[in-house]
Amino acid sequence: MKTSTFEKLTEDKQIAILDAAAGVFAQKGYFQAGILELCTATGISNGAMYKYFENKQGLYITVARRTMELLQTAANRMAAGQMNIWQRMQRILEEVVPFTTLYRDYFIVYMDLGSPSMDIFAAELSDDFERQSFVFFCRLIEEARLNGEIRPGIATETAAYFLDNHLMLFAFSCVSKHYDRRFHQYFAKDAELLESDQKIRLIMQSFRQLLG
Repeated sequence: MKTSTFEKLTEDKQIAILDAAAGVFAQKGYFQAGILELCTATGISNGAMYKYFENKQGLYITVARRTMELLQTAANRMAAGQMNIWQRMQRILEEVVPFTTLYRDYFIVYMDLGSPSMDIFAAELSDDFERQSFVFFCRLIEEARLNGEIRPGIATETAAYFLDNHLMLFAFSCVSKHYDRRFHQYFAKDAELLESDQKIRLIMQSFRQLLG
């Protein structure tokens, strides 16, 4: 992938280009996003586009890698400090809202990697992050069990899967009407649209029912 020329740009210029490209990919999807549209949005010429990136795929991979970097930075911040499992999950859920607001387009790019049509990118872009997420939740569960914070009999992988899926549903519901309705279907079927703090309270109740 032709990134050396792109990497010679200032960091602010790189981020501005990737932010604009992420907006197009989030709105149109990878396959519907056209080079002309990407050039217009990013403010660079067609010639510069192919000078910075080998092709549209190269631009998309660079955007997606920035997405993973943003997610990993947020995850590291959420993992910092000494907390019990309930405090940790509360903090993680509360961090989801500003992240999906500030980096909405990037998060939609991440969501789109779950589509079968994006399998050509999934292994290269998401496997490492997903593995780290799995290890983090397994460690969280095992530490909580040792500290007597959760029931001793629950399987580590089962509990990790439970936490991760609740987190993802909540995060997806912050940017997608479909997942927002799905959240309500499972957690508050007859309720009006819930605010984020109400969703977090329901998820924390679910965590305690399974793990506590």
